[in-house]
Amino acid sequence: MITIIINGFEWKVHFVSQNHDELTDDNGKPSLYGVALMRECEIYIDGDLPKGLMEKIVTHELVHAVAYSYDVDLDNVDEEKMCDFIGTYFDAIKLYRDIVLEKIR
Repeated sequence: MITIIINGFEWKVHFVSQNHDELTDDNGKPSLYGVALMRECEIYIDGDLPKGLMEKIVTHELVHAVAYSYDVDLDNVDEEKMCDFIGTYFDAIKLYRDIVLEKIR
């Protein structure tokens, strides 16, 4: 388990098997790669995912956690699509930071 702080909220990130209760449906079948439980401030990630997919899923769930922790209202957007978009293109977003840091050096 990893603990992170987002805007004063302590989030616990768990890497679990795909058969973990939080990642399965009511019949015990794997149904999710990851989930962010807002009230509990916990994130569960399938720890057996390939690296590229795991990075996308972790980023996706972190977007949920950040939005919750900063009380960002996502009711007017498709939250799942937004999280997928950021999860998919996060590397490109990080490039902005690299470009800005290079510029100010």
